[in-house]
Amino acid sequence: MTVNITAKKIQVTQAFSDYATKKIEAKLDRFFSGDADCKVTLSEQKNMITCEVTVRTAGLIFRSEQKATDKNDAFDACIDRIIRQIRKNKTRVEKQLHSSFKGGFDDVVEEQADFEVVKHKKFNLR
Repeated sequence: MTVNITAKKIQVTQAFSDYATKKIEAKLDRFFSGDADCKVTLSEQKNMITCEVTVRTAGLIFRSEQKATDKNDAFDACIDRIIRQIRKNKTRVEKQLHSSFKGGFDDVVEEQADFEVVKHKKFNLR
């Protein structure tokens, strides 16, 4: 997983960068293989730190934005929200797979034996 950390109107220390990278790898690597891309953006507006975390992987995008007075608190809230989104998506996909599997056997038609003639009808033509 590649992690990209950017900042607007705020300084990002090496300690925060290491903290964010370790936390992302610890929390999100179990859900994604190595092809995922994570982008963290920090900005400061009116004494509040805004943290945006975007995770892109094969056809899926998970995004979270949180505000707090501390950048670590905002980042932790974003990661928690991303994990909730991933779990919600995972259970939704599993439910769709299970529901399609339950109805899958209803369409199968068993082979029937030869038909038995029950009634003969005769019509006169004019």
